[in-house]
Amino acid sequence: MKICLVSHEYPRAGGGPWGGVGAYTSNIARALASFGHEVYVIGSGETESREEDDAVTVIRLPLNAPKIITQRAAGQVLDYSSRVRECVENLHGEVGLDLVEFADFAAEGYSFITSGTPRPPHVLRLHTCLEIVFKNDGREWTEETRNIADMELETIRAARHVTSPSVFLAELTAGAARISASNVRIVPNPVDTNFFTPSKGHDEALVLNPGRLQMLKGTHVLGRAIPQVLAARPAARFIFAGRDTLSGPGGASYRQHLEATLDRRALGSIQFTGEVSRTRMLELYRRAAVVVVPSIYDNFPNTVLEAMACGKAVAASRVGGIPEIIKNDEGILVTPDRPEELARAVLRYLGDRDLRENAGMNARRAAVERFSPGVIAAGMTHTYEEIVDKSREPCASA
Repeated sequence: MKICLVSHEYPRAGGGPWGGVGAYTSNIARALASFGHEVYVIGSGETESREEDDAVTVIRLPLNAPKIITQRAAGQVLDYSSRVRECVENLHGEVGLDLVEFADFAAEGYSFITSGTPRPPHVLRLHTCLEIVFKNDGREWTEETRNIADMELETIRAARHVTSPSVFLAELTAGAARISASNVRIVPNPVDTNFFTPSKGHDEALVLNPGRLQMLKGTHVLGRAIPQVLAARPAARFIFAGRDTLSGPGGASYRQHLEATLDRRALGSIQFTGEVSRTRMLELYRRAAVVVVPSIYDNFPNTVLEAMACGKAVAASRVGGIPEIIKNDEGILVTPDRPEELARAVLRYLGDRDLRENAGMNARRAAVERFSPGVIAAGMTHTYEEIVDKSREPCASA
């Protein structure tokens, strides 16, 4: 099949920082290419360009807008989606695409999907739309973010076919966009199990929290759990590895908000790395004894998948799509926003090397057997083939 994936987050050369949608797009593009598909990606760049990224053809369009979606104007989002539509149509005319996939996030497919263009067939991939983000993150709407969120919702409602990495996200988005969850096909996100691999040895006192600093990710929950961990394990150290966000009170730095609320005695045991590269993230996973993902909300977090692929003991919130990832003895699930319960889970792992190692081995096995690129590419190929077949039917719908 000739498949086009659209994501302005698709990573640029050099392996710099990327978002969750970019990570998914990179992983699934390579997995599909390895399956023998002809894969194209429409991403963003400083200038318009076309390049080969291994077996994937990447077409880059200037974003002409801030990287962070909440800092964009709705007009900028509309302009970019219009240029994406033109690019898709030109590429289809050039190579005859079988399918194009858009993300719900950032409404990149708005112009194409809402136009009712029948060819090539399209599918919308759920990641987490702004309607859900703002509801769970306690942020205040601006006129621009409200308009962008409405564009995302309109795109979801107009999409003929929709996929989701989890049942949870399918049902949550269905409620927000007023569509039927039963029409959403479930295919998990892949993790690059060839890149994210275990290594021998780690720092037995190191606890890693990967991901953005924001309320939605539960950064503050780990912050409140740290004093309890240090009371029992004074040598424990904590690394927060992810970029800061302006999601603190009044739109302030969340890191500054967190540091102001942390126990002063704990600050000497904490390190903030800021945004890190994929290679640096791998190093941090491998060094850590325990990986903590204390989300208040999360759809199908790459951080959990990556930590599991690295064979790490994971303590994560029993929320969102996380329970669809971690099963049985593959990690510890805790109640969200309960720092005492999170601290107990971390201490269980820090105090029991055998428990840690068994959880890590089970996690690695699960990552390979359920979420490796080959496994997910097979499932996605089957889904794409169903969508293409259905698009040939008259009056096809999701």
